[in-house]
This record gives sequence, C-alpha cells and structure tokens, in this order.
Amino acid sequence: MIFQAARDYYYDHRFGLSSPPRNGPLNPQTKIAADITERQNDKPSHAAIYARTGGILPSIYIRTFEEDADRVYAVTAHELAHYAHWDMDRDVFRAMILKAYVPPFSYFSHIYTGTESYVAVIESWARGVEWMFAQERYKNKLKIEGYEYGFNIFISGKSNGNYQEQKVTEYAVRSIDKIYTPTVVDMIDEENQRYSRGHGGSMAYPMDRVSGYTIKQIENGLKGASSWEDWLDNMKIRENNSTEGYLEELFGNWY
Repeated sequence: MIFQAARDYYYDHRFGLSSPPRNGPLNPQTKIAADITERQNDKPSHAAIYARTGGILPSIYIRTFEEDADRVYAVTAHELAHYAHWDMDRDVFRAMILKAYVPPFSYFSHIYTGTESYVAVIESWARGVEWMFAQERYKNKLKIEGYEYGFNIFISGKSNGNYQEQKVTEYAVRSIDKIYTPTVVDMIDEENQRYSRGHGGSMAYPMDRVSGYTIKQIENGLKGASSWEDWLDNMKIRENNSTEGYLEELFGNWY
C-alpha cells in the first residue's frame, strides 16, 4: 500500500495538487522506508524534510503495519503531502518550520510554547490530503459502499480517530489534537459535526458551516501562508464560495 500511495500521488489522479519532488540532478525524488522500528515517540510515520540526503537515504518513514490497508495508504499520502508542500513553497515552509519548532519544543513530549498554530497549518493540510486520497481510492475507485476514512479508527496516542469526532482546542485531551485539525475536510464536506452524529450542538465539537471547496482551492490558499491567519486570509481573498462568510468561524474553532 505504501507503493500504491506513492504511485497515485506521483503519477495518477492527485486532484491537480502540486507534486512531491521528482527525479532531477539537484532535486531527487523522495525515498520512502517501511520502517519497523519504534522511533519518534511511537509516531506511525514522519517526513524528515530536514534530512534530505541527495536521494541516497529515505526521508519518509512509514510504521503503520498493524493497521488496516487504507490507513497505511492514507498515512503515506499524508507524508508525501508534507514534501509537496515544502517543494511548492520552500522559503515560506522553511520560515514556518522555524516558527513552529522552537525550544523547548520536543517531538517526544509534544510540548509547545504558543507555536501550535504554525504546526497546525503544516499538519492540518497533510491530514486533509490524507483523507482525500483515502476517500478517492476506497469510496470512489473501489466503490466500497458507505466507506468513510477513519470511521473505525479509535482515538489513541497514534491516531485522532474519525475526523468528525475530534474535539476543539478547549476540550482536547491531547496536545496533538490542537495541530492535527480537520479544517481541510471541513472546508470540503457538507457535514456540521457540532450537530451531526448525536453531538446535539455540543460546544466540544467544531462549528462547521463551510462546504464545497475543492482540495486544489485549499492548496491555492495554502501557498504563501506562513501562519494560520495567513491561510484564512488567502482563502477569503483567492477563492469564491457561497459559504466563505463562515471561514473565520471555522478557523476560529482552533485559533
């Protein structure tokens, strides 16, 4: 499934999104490792963009071997989305990384010092791409009736579970809940999870009255954005949508 995800991202239908780095003399294609070791605080995957080694060593590591095939596939797309984001907007991405991961931040304890919103741009984007690729393959291509990515994934140290069950910042029980937000999915889908799935208007869930954006439009808004506020402003300015008046409300669920 790792190979399948990489093939789809590079060579198949990727919704018009920017490609990860392709092979070239000074820009080698990304190498991906199926890594069985437990590293990075038991993270199921990570993209070491800072460690590009001329294409000699892997810079993406996937460790989701005990999970379902769609999860392995989608997590691979998630990590490739980080590389595509970096390659699309290198200077801005680098500046955002410097703002996001500042001392005493630690990958192992997930301690942030007011920098969560910068990390949230990076990770929320990749989560949206992860969801999009899974939905396209399993719901649309393979025609699995009623398929919903993450429906059977429980919230744990390794997973945020179903996107529509994730709680907003004030009610989050883990620090990573504030950075792996469902904002991209919420701009695309037509579900307002504050009222769906038996949530009954609970303030613990995002108010989502935004819908109908494409993943490509959201990438257009992402380009040049070095903060959560920049991303919101770009979406309001660059794309027309009948629900755009609720963008501030949606982004404000988190920051």
